[in-house]
Amino acid sequence: MGQPIGTNACYSTGEQVVCGESYNVVEGLFGAGPGYYRNEGQRTFVRSSSDCALPERLMYDYGLGVGDSTYVGWHMTSDGMDTALAILESVDTIAHLGALRRRFNMLVDRCPSPWEEPLLTPMAWVEGIGSTIHPFYPLICLCDFCETSTGLLCADSLGIAVYRSIAGVSCAQTISVDELDGRPSALLVRRSAGGLEILIPDGASDGMLSVADAAGRLLVEQRIGAGQRSAVIEDGNVGLLLVHLHRSDGKRWVAKWAPVPQ
Repeated sequence: MGQPIGTNACYSTGEQVVCGESYNVVEGLFGAGPGYYRNEGQRTFVRSSSDCALPERLMYDYGLGVGDSTYVGWHMTSDGMDTALAILESVDTIAHLGALRRRFNMLVDRCPSPWEEPLLTPMAWVEGIGSTIHPFYPLICLCDFCETSTGLLCADSLGIAVYRSIAGVSCAQTISVDELDGRPSALLVRRSAGGLEILIPDGASDGMLSVADAAGRLLVEQRIGAGQRSAVIEDGNVGLLLVHLHRSDGKRWVAKWAPVPQ
């Protein structure tokens, strides 16, 4: 494969109804996107677009048995084949960040082609985290000609660390205004010298910002003026914070924050 392209931050921006189903929206897919994913039992499905003429594809199935095969979405942003053969080779259990998780050791056809035999290469699916190559692997290109190399650095869920490739990595530290090329499209929270800085999404002017703790107690409420890029609040060491930003037309953004173990 080619050379790595650097650190890239993927993040969920909330829910959206697409083609009659409720999907989570994901941004930051190497400049493409957004993408859409939803869970149904032990399976996760993905869309590359809100265009209902384009199909939904399987991304994960944690109900597979050893030796079972299925087809998963693959390079769904291209005009070629958008599915790949996937075979479950084995399942084991790993301990990571204090939690036991099932790991599905898959063999996936790396570059599917109607003219060639499958080129099966390993990919690990960790339950509750996803692929350790890329959690939204169907929405990027992993074939040799794409000249990219990927690997999951870290993952947070609801502000809680669930995956770290090496000790000392923090997902919060990988996100900055510079890396997002200006205004973010999602509501983001990060530590700053003055406390916690909330990065205001593009298009969220004249909204009402509220911050509550895990019990729902309102801690902060303030209006976001036109053109305001961020707001700084005291950390307070209260643990999990729920951040909401509501605009007068009903559009809203949601984020969660929790201290990330180093």
